[in-house]
Amino acid sequence: MEAEKLNKPQEQPCNIHDVVCSMDFGNGIILYNDDCLQALRKLNDKQFNLAITDPPYNVGRLYNEHDDEMPLLEYENWCKDWFNELLRVSETVVMTIGYKNLKFWMNLDPKHMIIWHKPNQNSPSPLGGFNAYEPVLFWGKLQKRIGHDIFKTNIAMQEEAKWHNCPKHLPSWTKLIDMLVDKPAKVLDPFTGSGTTAIACHNLKLEFTGYELDAMYYKKACKRIKGYTSQMALW
Repeated sequence: MEAEKLNKPQEQPCNIHDVVCSMDFGNGIILYNDDCLQALRKLNDKQFNLAITDPPYNVGRLYNEHDDEMPLLEYENWCKDWFNELLRVSETVVMTIGYKNLKFWMNLDPKHMIIWHKPNQNSPSPLGGFNAYEPVLFWGKLQKRIGHDIFKTNIAMQEEAKWHNCPKHLPSWTKLIDMLVDKPAKVLDPFTGSGTTAIACHNLKLEFTGYELDAMYYKKACKRIKGYTSQMALW
């Protein structure tokens, strides 16, 4: 019974209305149901080795609660607010930003760009064909030598994450994180969404802290993460 209790994810209720606002999956993996900007402001400087995220692109995607069609200036100011906090709390910041937002993010002086080549991607390109790459921008400290700044993976549908509008492909995301940092390391994702970063960190034996504001996404991400951490606990 004691072993079962240790392996079971621990829910932490908020003080208000006894709402569950965090889930501790063990082995340094924890997810909060919280506004990332407010949460980041409470963190210590350089508390994390790597912050990696796939933020909303403001292109009209149908998320559950988030308005993905904010006025442009409002969106950019909001991005600057949480991005400046990421630079403060993490040694390294890495983001997929969507090619439509490339100009805005390049003006924030990234150290370099990694290209994620996805040969089977079928998103429309403004050139009339298909967009088969994703820019990955890099700020801050180089945690490890990255031999090539292009990596290539095919992507695929993920049945257990189909409830989310645009979940990151787990094998590809795991490969990217493994390129960026070695264990032991503390990883942060302020827009956890479907939980992919948490699962990748669990598989790589890295510590993870994530935030997801949307209550439905938070609950479904917790369920998805549990599916992976529970499998590991059986061995």
